[in-house]
Amino acid sequence: MLKYFHKMVIPSLSSANSKLKYVISTSDILRYFEPQKLPKAYKIYKCNKCLELSFEASFDFQNINSTKECKYNCLNVQKYNDPYLLTQKFQQLLLSIIDSRLESGKILLKMIVFPPRLIENALSFGLLKILLVILIILTGNSNDYSLIGIFKLSEIIKLLENERFIDLGEIKPSHWAKRAYDSEKVTNLEKEELKQFISITKATFGLIKFKIDKKTIYTLSYIPLSTL
Repeated sequence: MLKYFHKMVIPSLSSANSKLKYVISTSDILRYFEPQKLPKAYKIYKCNKCLELSFEASFDFQNINSTKECKYNCLNVQKYNDPYLLTQKFQQLLLSIIDSRLESGKILLKMIVFPPRLIENALSFGLLKILLVILIILTGNSNDYSLIGIFKLSEIIKLLENERFIDLGEIKPSHWAKRAYDSEKVTNLEKEELKQFISITKATFGLIKFKIDKKTIYTLSYIPLSTL
């Protein structure tokens, strides 16, 4: 029932949905559900053919890709909204959901840092995938429950296969990414920093790379939506 609710109310928003303002108000409903049963993440998607936008929630990261198969007939789709304005509305919805999920008002940004060799060397990444298969065979479990943060190892591999790193370039010492990197891979975000993160990732998570003293750092940065 809960998954049905989220599938119909929260994730299915698109630029063809004229009831966006009504659905945004329903984000208050989230507070009545158990946090551990709510989605792990949210993301704004854009079809790479017709550029239609959609807003989706995810209970795991296996179905998350940088682009989604369009829900509409790309040749016949009618443009209901300006893409820029719709993106702004979806971002406001994302901020509203985060605010509802984190009632304490404390917004944490957590970071998983990848070894550069893993990202830059296709052979190393291939070996990691093989090791995961071996782990599954040895344990006899097709589900990988080895958690790294809120992610399963298999989910991280899936993200690395389907998402591109957002390049922030050389960052300043005061930047939130630098704070997180220097502070045990976690930092508090101010409201404006949260808005910046959402604007960059169009999600509550993202593969982000940046440079510190000309050294490239590869990360999976995310906002935990539960204190549990």
